[in-house]
Amino acid sequence: ASLAIVHTLLGIDHSLPFVALGRARGWALGRTLLVTASCGAGHVASSVLIGAAGVAFGVATDALLWLESTRGELAAALLIGFGLAYAARAVWRSLRGRQGARLRGGPAGAGHETPAPVPGAVPAVAAGGERAGSDRRRLDEADARPARVAAGGERAGSDRPGGRSAGRRAHRVATCGERAGAGRMTPWALFIVFVLGPCEPLIPLMVVPGMARDWLAVAAVVAVFGLLTVAAMLLAVAAAWRGAALFGAGWIGRHADAAAGLVVAASGAAVLFLGL
Repeated sequence: ASLAIVHTLLGIDHSLPFVALGRARGWALGRTLLVTASCGAGHVASSVLIGAAGVAFGVATDALLWLESTRGELAAALLIGFGLAYAARAVWRSLRGRQGARLRGGPAGAGHETPAPVPGAVPAVAAGGERAGSDRRRLDEADARPARVAAGGERAGSDRPGGRSAGRRAHRVATCGERAGAGRMTPWALFIVFVLGPCEPLIPLMVVPGMARDWLAVAAVVAVFGLLTVAAMLLAVAAAWRGAALFGAGWIGRHADAAAGLVVAASGAAVLFLGL
C-alpha cells in the first residue's frame, strides 16, 4: 500500500500534466479529475495485463522488469514530444492570430470621412426668416446624404461574404473549432501516453503470489495497488490544482497553452533523465 502511494507521489508525471493542461484548457476540477482517473486506470491496467501474461507463461521477472523499464522510457519520450508539440502549436496559433488581427485592422476612421462644408452653405439671415430656414434645412440634408450613402455602402460591404465583419466571424468560428478539436484530443493523447507507461513496482508484487498460483492474493495485490495509485493521483492533482489557484497562476494569461506544453515536456524529461 505504501509503495503505491510513494510511487505515485514521487512521479511528478502522475499529476503535473493534468493540472497544467486542465488549467490551460479551462477544464473544471471535476473534468480534470475524471481525465486523471481514466489515465490512472489505464496506467495500472496495462501493467496488470503484462504481469498476468508473464505469470501465466512463466516469463522471468527480469524480462518483465526490462519490458517495463523500456515502456517507461518510451512513455517519458512520448510525454516530452506531446508537450513540445502542444507548446509549439499554441505559439503558432498565437502568432497567426496576431497576424490576422493586423490584416483585418485598418486605419482608424477609414471609410467615415466627414463631408467638407459647402462654401456659402449657410445663408445670411434676412427678412423672410422662414425661407432662409427652409434653405438651410435643404442644404443640411444635401450635405448629409453623401455621408448616409457612404455609411450604407460600408455596412453593406462589411456584411457581404468576404467583408470585414464576415471575415471576423469566420476567424472566430475557425478559432473556436480549433480549440474544440484540441480539447477533444488532449485527454486521448494523455490516456495513450499513460497506458504505455508502466507501474514498475506492481510487477514484482504480482509475480510472487502468481508463481505460487495464489490468484486470490494476486487479485488483492492488483486491487489495493490500483485503487491507491488512482486515489493518490487524484489527491495530488486536486492539491496542485488548488495550489495553482492560491498562488495566482492566472497571470500566465494567453500564454497558458504554451506554458502547459512546456510543463508536460518538463515532466517527461524529469522522468526520463532524472528517474523521478
